[in-house]
Order: sequence, then structure tokens, then C-alpha cells
Amino acid sequence: MVEVERTIKFFRAITTVEEDGTRPPFPHQQVIARLRGVPPTFPGRYIEESGGYLFGFLPADSEDRLVFVRSRRVGLPQVDEAGEFSPLNIPTTSGIAEVTHVRFFDDNLIAADFNFHGPPVSALSSYFRRTCNPVCPNVKFAPLLSQVALDQMDSMDTIKLARVRVARPYIATLQAASASLNASFASAAEVGGAEDFELVLRPQKYTGGTLNAIAVKQLWRRLRGLNEEHLAILELKVEGRINDTDVLIDLLSDKLIVKKQVIQINERSRAIDPASAFAAIGEAFDEVESIARMAPALGFGIPDDA
Repeated sequence: MVEVERTIKFFRAITTVEEDGTRPPFPHQQVIARLRGVPPTFPGRYIEESGGYLFGFLPADSEDRLVFVRSRRVGLPQVDEAGEFSPLNIPTTSGIAEVTHVRFFDDNLIAADFNFHGPPVSALSSYFRRTCNPVCPNVKFAPLLSQVALDQMDSMDTIKLARVRVARPYIATLQAASASLNASFASAAEVGGAEDFELVLRPQKYTGGTLNAIAVKQLWRRLRGLNEEHLAILELKVEGRINDTDVLIDLLSDKLIVKKQVIQINERSRAIDPASAFAAIGEAFDEVESIARMAPALGFGIPDDA
């Protein structure tokens, strides 16, 4: 038995706003039931993507678990034997399977193990739309954010650099965080045809000075909150010192994650035993459930009933 570490990530299903201004819940049980009724064959549950297919496999008698598969049909590796290389001869109807294990919980919450080679959870939006209509509403799966980076920034004794980069279409949304910052970026946008704009704050060189930490922390916290709603900010970083240690904090890479040990199916494969993966996801969710229910989702803020 070989154990390896996997990162568990958390998401919120965000459905389209209805005419009354509310978002209906994501009906994951009905969606899973609808997918179960789709033949597990081609084309059936297979949806074409660049270089292969996406496929959803459903464990027996489960309403909340999905094995989300990327079946890679091109760009296959070679076989090496004593320095001799040969093609990986698998049937043309087969592919290299890379798997993401997904569990659905109540209140629109989702958790999944991260596999660099596997399909991202965000791809479920188009996959469900193409396989589970009309049961599945229009939905996006937005990663949940943690508050660790904000807490670290608040702990900074001094700040020596602050950097923000904004996408052109969202410059106007900066008004909610800072009228002067909005005006600065709006003026810059009039100069040329740039698609994003950057502002760097630093003290005068060679003076050993620092920025106004209180003011920077307040403004950067507002910008981070703005980004939870609009995805306006492309980059948001601060550099400074905590307890005489130099630190760089990226306020936009602060996803809610948990590390867990899982079991590989054998020593030669990086594939994970599904039972082990789903158990680890459940344990991870139990550990952060109270945080996840209140956490903001990237681009959509906190849940309406939080």
C-alpha cells in the first residue's frame, strides 16, 4: 500500500439569478440521477474536448459522488525498455485516464481532490449542461477563499511594497474601494490600448523607509473584498516584515484547501483508489465545514444566507 498526499479543494455552486433576484440551489442529487440515466458509452457520457474526452463515472448507489475523468487520446507518452523507445500501443478507442474525485454536499458546497492532469471542477459546468439538461441549471463552480492571507497581512509590522493590477473592463468597479484609485486607473486607461494596468507603491529608494501600513492594509482588504464579487483584480500583493522576517503575501492565491493522505491503486500508478479519495474528501470537509459555509467564493462573495 502506497500513501501519497493530495490537496482537497472546496467550491460553491453558483446558479444563475432568477427574475425574483434569488439563486436557486444546485440540485446535485437530481443531476447525478439524470447522469446515471445517460448511457456510460460513447457518445452518451463522453463529451469531446481538445485532445480527448470528458467522462463522468458514478459509483454504485451514490447520490453525491462523481469520478470525473479526462480521457487523453493524443499526445501519448512512449514506452521505454532498456533505452529503446516505442509507441504506447493502446486501441484507438481508448485513452489515458486522469481522474478528479468530486463530492457534493448540501448548501451548494463541493469538494474535490486536485489532480494536475485531471479535469478541473470548473469543467463540470459545461459537462453537466451538455449531459444533464434540462435538470441541470446554468451553474458555475467557484473556488472558496480562506482568510489566512488577510490575517497574515494584518500581522505585518511594516510594509515596503504593495502591488495591484487591474483588468481594463473592471476599472470602474474600483470606485467602491477607492475613488482616487479608480480615477488614477481611469486616467491611465485613456492613454493607450493596454488591457490591464498596474500600480506599485514603494517608499523612496535607499532611505529604509516604509509605507503607511494601516492605510495599505485597509485599502488592500477592500480590494480583496471587491475581487470576491467582480474578479476585477488580476494581482494583489504586499511585501513587508513579520517578526523581523521578510514575507511576500499574495492575497489572490488564498484558496481554502486541506492536505490529506490517500492510497494509490498500486506502486506503479499515480491513480488513487476511489474509496480512499472519497473518504479523504469527506474527512477534509468535516474539518472545515463551518469555515466553508461562511467562506466567500471567488468572484461571487459570501453566500446570501451567511
